[in-house]
Amino acid sequence: HSVWARAHFDRSSLGPEPLAIYTRDNREQIMIFLNGKELFRNFASPEDRVQGWYRPYLVPIPLGALRPGMNEIMMRVDGSYDLSIGQIIIGDQEVLQRQYSWQFFWRIEGVQAANYAMLILSAASFLLWLSRRREYELLFLAISGALWFVRDYHYFALQLGQFNRALFSDISLYALYFAAAASNSFTALFVRIPRAWIVIAAMFGF
Repeated sequence: HSVWARAHFDRSSLGPEPLAIYTRDNREQIMIFLNGKELFRNFASPEDRVQGWYRPYLVPIPLGALRPGMNEIMMRVDGSYDLSIGQIIIGDQEVLQRQYSWQFFWRIEGVQAANYAMLILSAASFLLWLSRRREYELLFLAISGALWFVRDYHYFALQLGQFNRALFSDISLYALYFAAAASNSFTALFVRIPRAWIVIAAMFGF
């Protein structure tokens, strides 16, 4: 499926070069055209299954690419599952670079670092449980971290390879229920609530 967006702007309303286009929240394959010429795309071939919706993009405008008076930005977004066009901003490249860097850190780099750190701690919890088998809270802590990683992976994944997009989305969505159950199971065992195993079975059964 495809959706197009067209935006017009007056060159005189912008400041001096260098200028850039900033966009985010687009699902999934993005193509940006400036005055009819392709300026940017986030994929190499139509078969690429990119995850573009959570990732911001900064596209510098080549010097001299704008003409006096009215100019046109066109964006085409393709997707085999979800489809949407997000925010489009044009302006001073230095200003937009700061906004892009801030967004990229909090949306991609920070999320990625936190989740991989959580995965490492989950592995450490599992190894600790292997030597202390009676402390099942360690096992649920490890399971919880692994499931939250599965839940969060779609936020910073860039390529899905040959993985089915609909299945990937469903796994991301429904992992939330099992991750929450695992986290609450850890809590139930750690604070030693009465009939903890019955509560745990009920949570996972639900």
